[in-house]
Amino acid sequence: MIKKISTFILSTIWLISYSQNDSLNNKLTEAYLNIDSGFTYSKNKIESLRIETYSLRDTYLMSRSELLLGLSYKRLGLLDSAALHFNNSEKFALDINDTVRIFSATTNLMILESFSMESPMKGLETSQQIYPDIYLALSNSDKALFDNALAGTYIKLHQFPEALEAINRGLKCAFIINDSIQLQNLNQKLGDVALLTGEYNSALKSVNTALEYGVNDCEGKMYSLLLKARILAKMKNLAELEKVVSKIHRDKSCSNFQDEMLDLNYQMYEIYNSINNSDSALKYAILYQTQFQETVDENTQNAVHHYRELYESERKQKEIEELTHEAEIAEQKKLIYQITAIFSLISGLIIILLLYLNSKKKQAQIESLEKEKEVSSLQTMLFAQEEERQRIARDLHDSIGALLSAAKLHISNIESEIKKLADLDFLKNTENIIDHASQEVRRVAHDMMPGVLMKLGLEEGLEDFFDKIRSTQNITVSFVYDELPKRLNNKQEIMIFRMIQELTNNTLKHANASEIKLMMKLNGQKLTINYKDDGKGFDPKLIEDETNFGLSGLKSRAKYIGATIDIESNPNQGVHLQIIIPKIKTV
Repeated sequence: MIKKISTFILSTIWLISYSQNDSLNNKLTEAYLNIDSGFTYSKNKIESLRIETYSLRDTYLMSRSELLLGLSYKRLGLLDSAALHFNNSEKFALDINDTVRIFSATTNLMILESFSMESPMKGLETSQQIYPDIYLALSNSDKALFDNALAGTYIKLHQFPEALEAINRGLKCAFIINDSIQLQNLNQKLGDVALLTGEYNSALKSVNTALEYGVNDCEGKMYSLLLKARILAKMKNLAELEKVVSKIHRDKSCSNFQDEMLDLNYQMYEIYNSINNSDSALKYAILYQTQFQETVDENTQNAVHHYRELYESERKQKEIEELTHEAEIAEQKKLIYQITAIFSLISGLIIILLLYLNSKKKQAQIESLEKEKEVSSLQTMLFAQEEERQRIARDLHDSIGALLSAAKLHISNIESEIKKLADLDFLKNTENIIDHASQEVRRVAHDMMPGVLMKLGLEEGLEDFFDKIRSTQNITVSFVYDELPKRLNNKQEIMIFRMIQELTNNTLKHANASEIKLMMKLNGQKLTINYKDDGKGFDPKLIEDETNFGLSGLKSRAKYIGATIDIESNPNQGVHLQIIIPKIKTV
């Protein structure tokens, strides 16, 4: 929900553009709008443009560049730096008495402190810089936006009368301009307050009003449905609650509500547990456990285990009853067999059919086990390869490299001793050969296991790899990426690097390309890698050819980390390859 508030506050940034330096203003806008294609790149671009605004002493642009830097640092998770730039933006806006810019900077700072930095009291103090003096000069749209954020801060502090005052003030402004988004947000806030104070009927009424206003807002609608589910859970209205939960599960694809869904599943588990409905309690406990296993507390795990045992006990009891029943039927059939051969034939056919189905089931189990064995063998092989690479790299660097260095030192000592006795050209040549051999040893060791990758992670490892290509090859390499976690799981990190290394080497060796583009985008836990070149292309079917070691190795590494590969390529039209890793693991 706070993300929605921030989005609307950002929209006010683009409304003001009265600076005389339109070119620099446009560059700032373009740099921020490109932030989704690479947080760090856009932040660095705005940093360089900020220096230019300072050189021009354009106070408006100085305030604007500081605000955009604050927003960039916030998206990078560097909250202290974001707060510093929001303060700078506010300071410059005060110098030129720019009311709307003061509003943007201060409101963003309030939201940062109250929600991202979990300091609502500090956020409340910041809001006092706007209310009431600057607040009175704002448009109705900005007033509603500010009151929505301020109400959220009061709710965090459990100051409900003050929260209701801000909500009602914001509703009046939103009604005047018929702002459906703010009417939805503020009614959600009313529902939050009523839920926290135990007024469930009022809460339900407010959230239904919010749903009416947010019919075209997918994210807002989902938040309202989650809030409604929590209210119905408190009211223990199970029939309506199940309807709302079903709707949430159908529509949740529009946004990411993992924390809210986790909380909702746990509430559903507790409700059914309290009324001894073991089947439904088990269903929601398993959903809760599956979504975020690491966040499930010990009590819930015990409850899941208890209900599983209960379920298994009940199932076994039913099986015993069924077997007893089947034995009675068998006795009856035995009498029937003695009376008529027709019934014997029918029973025989039934038995044959059951045996056939059982055989098919066993065959499917065997195939599944063989597939698991194949995956396990592949994982063992690839892991062994990487261990062997590391061992060889260490041996090359630590053993052979050290011996070559010692040999060079020894020859230098000999050279100093016999410098006056003979022509030393052959010694110089020997030294040059040893130098060249040492360089080759270091190069091979680095290629087999890059030190930057092992020490600093995937981003730095790829940047180092591409820098070497740029310095030695006549080809343009573009690398754009979202900010990834500092370090990934070691196996995933190495396999991703090897796949990109293999693709790049194939381009350099075979494609006759002039440009390589690599983009890595992280969405939740899913990592999407897009690799393109403008070379002569190849037949995508080659990846299935086991004799093509490079491409089949690419496929094996992808399978090892659970990734999928999609290739598009035609003669003389380059290659576009997409790798999707559904679940990135961090260290």
